[in-house]
Order: sequence, then C-alpha cells, then structure tokens
Amino acid sequence: MSIPTLNTERLILRPWREGDRAPFAALNSDTHVMEFLGSPLSREQSDAMVDRIVAKWDSDRKSTRLNSSH
Repeated sequence: MSIPTLNTERLILRPWREGDRAPFAALNSDTHVMEFLGSPLSREQSDAMVDRIVAKWDSDRKSTRLNSSH
C-alpha cells in the first residue's frame, strides 16, 4: 500500500518524492532553520531521515507526510 495523499482546500499532505530530498537537505543544513531543532544535518543524514520516515510508513502505516500548499 502506498502512502495516501490528503487534500484540503488549503493544504496537500502527500508522500515523499525523490525530488524532495535536495530541498529538504538544504533546510536541514541551514543553521538558522535548525537553531532550535538540533544541529544542522549533512546531506547523508537528511537522506537517512527521509528513509526512516518512509520506512516507518511501510512498517506500521504511521509517518510524517510532506506538507505543500496549493
């Protein structure tokens, strides 16, 4: 079963796409973004986080989805 996409009038919660990795890694490596979230992550650490999120869904159907606006 794939991760479902949920749509509302203002928001889309969708599965991760391969193209999401680079912008997510850019956010995770930014010191200002990560100031209160922990240390900045390398690209490898960020990709590993995405892999864990996807694996969590695969194992128990609970996970974090990517938020995007319409």
